[in-house]
Amino acid sequence: MSVMEKVQTTQSVAGISFFFAHTVLPSSFNREYFDTYLQKLFHGEIVNQSEKRAAWHTEFRNPAPCQFVQDSLAQIKKISNSIREKQWFFDVTDVINIGIGGSDLGPKLICEAFADEKTGPNVHFVSNLDATQINSLLKKLSPKNTLLIITSKSFRTLETVENMQVAKQWLMNHQLDPAKHMIAITSNFALANEVYQIPQSQILIIPEWMGGRYSIWSAVGLSCAIALGFEKFYEMHDGAHEMDNHFYHAKNAENKPILYALMMHDALTNEQLKTVTILPYAHRLRTLPDYLQQLFMESLGKHVTNHGELTQHPTGPIVFGSAGTNSQHGFQQLMMQGTHPIFADFILPLEQANVVANCVTQVKTLREGVDDVDPLKKISGGKCANLFVLEKLNLKTVGALLAFYEHVVVTLAFLLNINPFDQFGVEHAKHESEKLLKEVGNNITSLDQIQKLFFYCE
Repeated sequence: MSVMEKVQTTQSVAGISFFFAHTVLPSSFNREYFDTYLQKLFHGEIVNQSEKRAAWHTEFRNPAPCQFVQDSLAQIKKISNSIREKQWFFDVTDVINIGIGGSDLGPKLICEAFADEKTGPNVHFVSNLDATQINSLLKKLSPKNTLLIITSKSFRTLETVENMQVAKQWLMNHQLDPAKHMIAITSNFALANEVYQIPQSQILIIPEWMGGRYSIWSAVGLSCAIALGFEKFYEMHDGAHEMDNHFYHAKNAENKPILYALMMHDALTNEQLKTVTILPYAHRLRTLPDYLQQLFMESLGKHVTNHGELTQHPTGPIVFGSAGTNSQHGFQQLMMQGTHPIFADFILPLEQANVVANCVTQVKTLREGVDDVDPLKKISGGKCANLFVLEKLNLKTVGALLAFYEHVVVTLAFLLNINPFDQFGVEHAKHESEKLLKEVGNNITSLDQIQKLFFYCE
């Protein structure tokens, strides 16, 4: 049986103070074995066993990275500066980032969070296969001043390719050369260049070892560099690197990602954790729950171990959330007085006194409860409410926060003996939908066809 030890955890890392509801250090946690895994992760060795790949996203935060990363960052800087300094083929006033999943959620989070610091063109995001999203955006923009960034690792992602074709046709309808208005970010250079005719100098490469949900640090973040400037964009990397160093070197009792992952693992294996609620008390971080939802659920949504056996415990939690006090008037009533186990992260920048007061009151009440003779007003307390305090809301602290959660996911996957770097469920859905479209075509929009698919499959 594991021996649990209570640990105090208020030390600041990269401008973030972590106040965990509780922490436990099981004696069974083998740090030496875990350190061997970390060495492989941080040095670009294979850790994604199912696809025989590294997962070297931390290298983009390394101040002295490998040559590929040096060249990639230099290309991001060169292209973003060219656009910002009006040295592109035309005066770029608007950029449309076309991508989905990690190719959308990361850049969107950063551009929205720091919109007030924007010094470059306006950046818009299109991800949905429903053409309503892109068509409504295109109506508002000037074609001659719009640049498209097409982000897809395979350059075959259905949503991204369909939206690219719509935008490309829009440009041609206005007698514009799409080649001057398009940048590709991909691992599939040949397809982007030879099939879709995007010039070589306008293709930025995503390395095969970079997973989408870990890719904001790479060329996938080009739209952020265009909007904010490369130097501002790289401040995020500085914060992440500080968190990387902490994760790699800090002892167990001081290591924030390890302590959090151990707490979550304990709750999962004891059937006390079904959901994780992400509550940023800052409107600027309103899309953080969406970003972390993909990071956690795509990474940890597995039912087979690295040894090919069925898992013995639940793996990834369901992640959801909302910004600030909005959630207090939505679902936090259930958190206070409902019957479900609660595991929540309150993320609090020290900015507005009234927001701070609301946030800390919620955390304190969830932890300590309220005793009242009237059972209707009683709050039981004892909930797992974590508080992460950001001394300032800037690119450095946000970069550190994102890196913290990445390391949590990696550690939790290690503890659960699952692979956090593949996503075969997602791949299956992509292939099957493409297959169905080829077989049925536009007839699939008929009610008769839907009935046949579900009720007359024999």
